[in-house]
Parts: sequence; C-alpha cells; structure tokens
Amino acid sequence: MSKDWDRYTDRDKDELAESWFTECEHNDMDVCFYRDLMCQMYVEASDNFIWSFIHRALVIAHKDSDLEQLAAGPMEHFLAKYGDEWIDEIEMVASKHYRFARLLTGSWKTSTSDHVWRRVEAIQEKVHDPLPW
Repeated sequence: MSKDWDRYTDRDKDELAESWFTECEHNDMDVCFYRDLMCQMYVEASDNFIWSFIHRALVIAHKDSDLEQLAAGPMEHFLAKYGDEWIDEIEMVASKHYRFARLLTGSWKTSTSDHVWRRVEAIQEKVHDPLPW
C-alpha cells in the first residue's frame, strides 16, 4: 500500500524521524516498522519530501548515532538519486550550516555520480570533526 507522503505535515515528519531514530537505537531486528517505512519513503516520496525530511530530522537528531543513521540512510539515498539536480542547493546549505556539512561526512558514495561525489568530498574535507563512523 502506497503512502500519501505529500499529506505529511512537519509534525508528522518530526514524529517519523523521532520514531525511526528510537527504533534504530534499540537495534531490535524483529522490530523494523520505521526502518521499513524509510525504505518505502526512498522509493515513493518526492525529492522535495525527502529533502524536507532530512532537514526536519537533522533538527531532531540529538546524538552522533542519529546523524549517522540520517547520513547513511536518507542523505545517502538522496545524493545517489537526486544529487545531480540538488548539488548546488546541497553545497549552499552546507556552506551556511556546519551541522549539515558534518552530516555529509557520514554518507558514502554508493551509486552517487562521480561529478556529485567530488563536490560532496570537497564539503567533507572542510569538516574538522567528521562523524565517527
């Protein structure tokens, strides 16, 4: 069943992020509701929705482990799928918001285009305290 992602309010996104971070922290592989929902989001939601979710979740993230989940999940997916269209915006936000730049240090190249990844690496190199993993 497909979700109507565009009906999510900012509060819904905040609650999704909080629940997802909590589920990841408990790391109980028998409870994967929010992790599965995130995978569904990657496939079904628009680039604008995912971009907005990343920003909402970045505010909610209180620990490096939350940032690591956000970097290795939604951010990494976003870079791979939408990076070519969004890299200028990504660079602009990273130049103004250090925490966003730091978030990018937890993302790996995966299937991100070489062109976009070189620009992400340039952002990562400027971060003096990259995410631990």
